[in-house]
Amino acid sequence: MRTAEASLAISIALMGLLTGKTGTLNAQTPSAQVSTVSDTAAIEKIVHGNPSDHFAEDGSFTNIFGTVRYGRDEFVKRHIEIAQSIFKGTSVKTSIAKLRFVRPDVAIVDISGEMTGFAKVPPGLPVGSDGILRFKLLEVLVKDKGEWQITEYHNTAVTPEL
Repeated sequence: MRTAEASLAISIALMGLLTGKTGTLNAQTPSAQVSTVSDTAAIEKIVHGNPSDHFAEDGSFTNIFGTVRYGRDEFVKRHIEIAQSIFKGTSVKTSIAKLRFVRPDVAIVDISGEMTGFAKVPPGLPVGSDGILRFKLLEVLVKDKGEWQITEYHNTAVTPEL
């Protein structure tokens, strides 16, 4: 005999096959958070693209040094500054460790990343002996008028093991 949760999971999987939607079950509630394949693709494109193009007017961000700033203009300004100075010439690779839709219009993305190619490592930046800065980035995205925007952006440098 199936439990109600197992039946719900099977129903969601069948709905996904029929409608082209994907879903995850939240262990705390019996309801499912369902997102479309196009929402997932749109978020992946944002994560691997230029975040400034999708940063909310009233968004907040914390950089790897712990500095907190607010607003799209400030986000764009600061990213231009660092691209032309301490991170000039570097390359970044990112991968999505986890993408979770907490509601159809709200997504939380855990991102792992690596930055390489430093001409000179800035003081206080925990770059490994291999020359790689590893970081974890948490983004909260909100879908408004059919478009996903980053509303929270928190970047943390990963300290190399000793």
